[in-house]
Amino acid sequence: MSRLALPALVLALAGVALCADARSALSIELSTPAPDELVGTVRAVDPDAGWVEVLTGVGHAIRLDRIRVYPSILVDIDGVMSWLDALEPGRIVRVVYRVTAEGKVAESVATLAAPGPRGAR
Repeated sequence: MSRLALPALVLALAGVALCADARSALSIELSTPAPDELVGTVRAVDPDAGWVEVLTGVGHAIRLDRIRVYPSILVDIDGVMSWLDALEPGRIVRVVYRVTAEGKVAESVATLAAPGPRGAR
């Protein structure tokens, strides 16, 4: 083997290893699940502990979700950005969250307008 062939072979093998590392890093990044979202009624808020309980339901199934809300997350209340302590039970909210090792963690919280009354038009 010539003097130039060995360094070229080493560089080629190093390039293959780097490409494999980049592919595995990309697959890890792509395998991170997209955030989930839920819409429901606020049942309880504890700004000191940093969580909100949201009651959701479809048909006869009712679920109570406790979602962690970090202090850095502002809550959109009727178009005004506020802290978690301004959110009141009974409000309808949309919560975008991710599931982590500590459970559901909010990325955003926003109130929604209450539906109008049902009845004759």
